[in-house]
Amino acid sequence: MKILLLIILLLTSFVFAAEEQANLVVEKDILVTTLPHTEEEFTILYTIYNVGNGPAYDVRLQDAENFPKGKYSTVLSQIDTNWDIVEAETNTTHAVILKRHAVGSDFIGPAKVLFKNTPNGQDITSTSTYIGRLNFTPKSPGESRKSPNWEHWIIFSVVAALVLVIPFLLFKKSEKKKKRLTMNLRKKK
Repeated sequence: MKILLLIILLLTSFVFAAEEQANLVVEKDILVTTLPHTEEEFTILYTIYNVGNGPAYDVRLQDAENFPKGKYSTVLSQIDTNWDIVEAETNTTHAVILKRHAVGSDFIGPAKVLFKNTPNGQDITSTSTYIGRLNFTPKSPGESRKSPNWEHWIIFSVVAALVLVIPFLLFKKSEKKKKRLTMNLRKKK
């Protein structure tokens, strides 16, 4: 009896192991070097990894609820998108460039990815990692990526001038001493 039960368990495990199933792992990331200001573009990058042994069909990325139309506008690409198939042991990426219009703080939650293990199967839901709370501050008038930071340029200019002027003044001072010494020597003769 135990042997028959063991054989049945082994056969069912082989049947389930042979069935190809997709397993999607989704990463959501913001690509900025500094915190974004209002009216400034920033990029959201989605990476979908299929770590399963079968393809994922009818893959749909849904994340529009994290970026409402009144507060955000899309500059490039679409927030919600889809792929017909994501093969096993591969990945795909999707980037969206957005612009925030209002000052404030938002919690950027996970994206939802729906997919099927077979072309006509049931939807399976996977969620991405989340970015967390982002604070969008107004941009101050002196703070612009297109115009140089004048304070740093002034400091640089002063330091560069000192590096050039100090050796010149020392040279001039030594030249004056040299001329005075030669004049004194000529007068003594």
